[in-house]
Amino acid sequence: MSRILTAEEFLTLVLAKLKLMANRDFVLETAVIDRRFEAAYEWLSNREAEFNIVSNFTFRRDPLYGVTATFRDALLSLRERRLIQPDPSKRAYRLSLSMQLAENYMKHSVLAPEALCELVHDTFPEVAEAISA
Repeated sequence: MSRILTAEEFLTLVLAKLKLMANRDFVLETAVIDRRFEAAYEWLSNREAEFNIVSNFTFRRDPLYGVTATFRDALLSLRERRLIQPDPSKRAYRLSLSMQLAENYMKHSVLAPEALCELVHDTFPEVAEAISA
């Protein structure tokens, strides 16, 4: 039986993997965050059968307004849980979860760490560049 993956869980796992891979303070710029997670969602939806999961959300952007309500609600939940914090000086969100918490999320992930690593490489190129440098 397939496992259900929620929007909040997906965002949490991606951000935890970003924290572990970036090895530095990572900032998500608000100007591109919706496009990045739309691409991450597309990556996931193309591989659901491979990972034996079913996502119960979509992050497809509205052409007029940008970010989806589902994504915005999940992002707000992460702010409330203090996994991300707004950085008004850069119009961005700063990852504020600890390395230990990120590792804990990976231990309980419905997605394999290797899969999340591939997703981050594909949808967050600045992290991939920092790792290979």
